[in-house]
Amino acid sequence: MQHHKEIELSGLTIDSFFEDAKDGMLLAGADGRILRVNAALARLLGYRSIELAGQSISTLFKTAEGSLPNNELPEGEIFARTKSGSDIELTALVLRRLNNHDGCFIILRKSRAQPGKELSRMISMASHEFRSPLSRIQLSACLIERYHSRLDEARLLDHLSRIKGAVRDMTHTLNDFLSVGRLYEGTVPVDKQCIILHDFVSNILSELRPLLKQGQRFRRGRGNPSFQVTTDPSLLRHCLCNLLSNAIKYSAEGTVIYIHTGKHNNRWTVRITDHGIGIPAAEQRHLFQPFFRASNTRDIEGTGLGLHIVQRYVQLMGGHLTYRSQEGKATYFTIDFPVIDEDHRTC
Repeated sequence: MQHHKEIELSGLTIDSFFEDAKDGMLLAGADGRILRVNAALARLLGYRSIELAGQSISTLFKTAEGSLPNNELPEGEIFARTKSGSDIELTALVLRRLNNHDGCFIILRKSRAQPGKELSRMISMASHEFRSPLSRIQLSACLIERYHSRLDEARLLDHLSRIKGAVRDMTHTLNDFLSVGRLYEGTVPVDKQCIILHDFVSNILSELRPLLKQGQRFRRGRGNPSFQVTTDPSLLRHCLCNLLSNAIKYSAEGTVIYIHTGKHNNRWTVRITDHGIGIPAAEQRHLFQPFFRASNTRDIEGTGLGLHIVQRYVQLMGGHLTYRSQEGKATYFTIDFPVIDEDHRTC
């Protein structure tokens, strides 16, 4: 790629350039600060456009060798830091002297090739996560095969339940890795439909109820049972299943998991609360990074991909994911989305 390509774009305004661009685009001032980004780039990095305005380019981008020197423009193969704290590889092309504006445009396109280090890490993690459920399946299958004539119905059903649970865990792990792969490739479609939120959440709770530990239970907050929203049901279901599964997994027996749906200030929300192990305060800034696992979860199976996927899916749907947590006491996750005109129609 030629260094600092200088291209005159006569007859095109900045606005039309931004509106028509499918790639990420950034307008930088002569001082190396971001003046404006388009929706495609903001979505790719997980920010709102207004959050990036005024930031220095050198704080957002880096090369494989390290940070960019002040005022140096990113070009060629570079890395961008997302809001979640992870790095994604991009190809950057610098365009200068656009309609007498100081500074330059930068076009950023996601690199198709995934970094080898990250791919190697995914393969290693997948191998580790599949090993445990496969061992459980093999053990139960061998016991059934060898002692089936001596096993009573209760013990036989117990082994079959363990096999089904191991298959479920493997399916969940596989889905996480497939989801991350699609996110890296930028191939996750968003298909928004009208749903009745109360019924949608009720169906998910019914599906997850068999996973509750001894004495655990779901408790619903009051909400409008007829409230309808426009969203992608598949992505939203994935997000809620992950957050609720985490609440079950990281909470003790006999605890209550709270789910509240509602509408406030022209936004609709789903909040999930548990009184489990919580997230150590010093580690919370890493929470949405791929493969991150808190120090108090080391003895609990997991890939460290779930919350990263949830955050990205929520962003793709145009919403926000927030949380509060205190180690050993409680964790609150809230996803919220703007109410749009289509939410007032009948599903």
